[in-house]
Amino acid sequence: MMPVENNEKSMDPKIYFLPHHAVMKGDSVSTKLRVVFDGTCKPSNGNSLNSILGIGKMLQPDLFTILVKFRLNEIAFSADIQQMYRQILIDQEDQNFQRIVWRESKDSPIREYKLCTVTYGTASAPYLATRCLFQTGLDLERDDPAVSSLIKESFYIDGLMAGAPSSEEAISLIKTLSNILEARGFHLRKWRSNSLEVLSRISSNWLWLLKLDWDSPLPEALATKWKTFQKEFEQVCSIHIPRWIHTTSKQITLHGFCDASELAYASVIYAVQPQADGNTKVTLLVAKSRVAPLKSVSIPRLELNGALLLARLYATCKNILKEYDVHFYAWTDSQVVLSWLSSHPRNWKPYIANRTSEILDLVPADS
Repeated sequence: MMPVENNEKSMDPKIYFLPHHAVMKGDSVSTKLRVVFDGTCKPSNGNSLNSILGIGKMLQPDLFTILVKFRLNEIAFSADIQQMYRQILIDQEDQNFQRIVWRESKDSPIREYKLCTVTYGTASAPYLATRCLFQTGLDLERDDPAVSSLIKESFYIDGLMAGAPSSEEAISLIKTLSNILEARGFHLRKWRSNSLEVLSRISSNWLWLLKLDWDSPLPEALATKWKTFQKEFEQVCSIHIPRWIHTTSKQITLHGFCDASELAYASVIYAVQPQADGNTKVTLLVAKSRVAPLKSVSIPRLELNGALLLARLYATCKNILKEYDVHFYAWTDSQVVLSWLSSHPRNWKPYIANRTSEILDLVPADS
């Protein structure tokens, strides 16, 4: 943020003042007070800022895709970029569209300022921020494909959710990724992992970055982080949530089930993986459900909708797991649905024909 000089106030008629207010979150660890800017506010003599800004396209995978991929590696880690928007400067000419009025205290004179960075509350902010991050991934495609892929495929806005087959590989990825993003002004923080080894190495990196001697007292903020880290692991032994689906090879067998009732229909897919000891590991991969329409629909038709939901869920998973050899088995106990699927869609009325046709297109015939 920079003050607007007197000689700038009359130079450019293309100016927009952003209304703003403070939002308090007393339970927030990092940001108890957040300033919110309203780019949708329309002045009496013109358009709002957001009404003339382009929103850009979505460059990152959707959250569903990221969460499924997050379950593919034994070692998981996550982080977010500190104040991502504030690390990205906007063009000097465009800063006049982000003017505000402010005073330091109630006795101070009101002054004009212009916001110099991407601002939360403007329509283009998410695209501008993710486009800068995505460009970092593009720049690394030749020199470091693994980190390039991580940046392009494992971030949702400013949040990283990723993994690696081993702690050593995770530590190496984290170190390289942190250094690359730090050099571009993106500082990764709030690290989490299911590996104590990974977490301990991240913690030691905090100390290294501060260049502390072994007998130096920890800064208060870092000491608080360490105490929080200790307390979190007092309870960890009593919690077990199987995130990793035990992908020990490039072959995955998926079994999908669907069903319906008068109130809802649903589908679920399990990953089945043979283990080295001869046993088989079965893990819930994904599930989706839908509330039945308010208009009365027969149970067989709801079961058909459940089968379509399963087919679409499988198609999404297959696209996410494109690096794996996927074998899929679809199960339903509805004899009516099986009968519909065993005949050509042209034999049925449009409601059934459209749904059976899509299912047959999405699911392999031998499933």
